[in-house]
Amino acid sequence: MSKVYVAAGALLFAACAVAEEPRFGDSPGNHPVQDEPPSALGQTTRAPRCGDQTCDATESCTTCPTDCGQCPKCALAPSCTSAVSVPASTAHQTNLDIKEDSPSKSSSKDTGAAAAGCLDAQLRMRVKKLKVSKGGGEGYCVVTASDGVSSEVAMTSKTRNLGKGDEHYFDPNGSMFWGAGGLRATMNNLTITYNCFRVKSDAWSKVFNAIADAAGEVGTQAGDYGWAFGLGEVAASAAAAGIKAASGDELRLNAQQTIHRNELFSLTNGKYWTIKKDGGDLFNPWEWELTVESWGCADATSIPR
Repeated sequence: MSKVYVAAGALLFAACAVAEEPRFGDSPGNHPVQDEPPSALGQTTRAPRCGDQTCDATESCTTCPTDCGQCPKCALAPSCTSAVSVPASTAHQTNLDIKEDSPSKSSSKDTGAAAAGCLDAQLRMRVKKLKVSKGGGEGYCVVTASDGVSSEVAMTSKTRNLGKGDEHYFDPNGSMFWGAGGLRATMNNLTITYNCFRVKSDAWSKVFNAIADAAGEVGTQAGDYGWAFGLGEVAASAAAAGIKAASGDELRLNAQQTIHRNELFSLTNGKYWTIKKDGGDLFNPWEWELTVESWGCADATSIPR
């Protein structure tokens, strides 16, 4: 009988020992930890990011071309993403040159902008340099531009005293006469008027003040010596006030040209042209030449998300 009790006690001890042995995953207090649902194991929700191969609602062809693809482009002009700065080099647009009494010959040929998927050309223009071949001295220019919808006027700084064959390069911030405040959408024929003076008095500051006063009520200053207007003909009135104040200086170069709207897309691709005039008499001849520079861009007709 005693052997039966001993065997029963051994079995009970073994059962208790097994019950008290902690299982893998139990807490120190011997409370089992509930297993996570299999669907949640190893899974996290990630925010959309560029490069995840999905064009999300917060992305576009502009912000993430990797996921959304390249944006459509205007076939006639550069993209507007980085077109504000002065280009490193420009090509000669020879048909816009003015030589002595020979006017420029702007082309009216249809460029097919609509078929090329282009919105309006966005442009910037400046006086790049003044070259003196004869009749030197200090000089400055007043330039106006208008497309009939808006207009701008700019006055350059004075050059140094230029001798025969000398050139003076203008700071872009002080010689921008179109798009001085940034790329300007240009949709119509663009008329540009150039007036350059040889310094013979202290009139430069008077010219500047006269233009600034005339522009003060209806224009906004753009650049160091430029003003922009929401009306097409206001710049001409401001320039006229400045030219009147320049009576103490000698008007050397005077020219005007109208660039046809169909040629504007060509000018977005970085172009330059020259305005060359001469005059005087046998004893005091002069010959001055301006170099004008343009650049810009055009957006595509449709930019998808």
